[in-house]
Amino acid sequence: IARGGWKPPSRLRTGVVARGRGHRHRAGQTLPQPRVRSAGGSSSQPLDDLLGTGYALVGPPDLLRGVSVPPALRGRLVPLQAGDDGGIAAWLTPARVVLVRPDRVVYGTARTAQDVPLLMARAAAALSS
Repeated sequence: IARGGWKPPSRLRTGVVARGRGHRHRAGQTLPQPRVRSAGGSSSQPLDDLLGTGYALVGPPDLLRGVSVPPALRGRLVPLQAGDDGGIAAWLTPARVVLVRPDRVVYGTARTAQDVPLLMARAAAALSS
């Protein structure tokens, strides 16, 4: 990689990634790792430090409010402070929330609060099958 001889694929097309309309935006791509400020946080830190070791649902606090992570995902919610998200919001557009796998590959995305539970349920079902 350092000498440019090999580069990992820019998008996974198989495996545990969202399929079907609505949740495929950015699915299979590696999540960027900017410095971000979590909602309520006082300083910025690498996004990777906030994600944990399971799945992570990343997005604005208003879309994560009231959401619970299915036990199968062994994950966490990562609300990011608006305007200090390291460019994640721009990268995600038109989506607003991203579900990230433990290997930092995007499982799928959601645009609205109504889409978030469906995204989580599909990921949990994909892990159970």
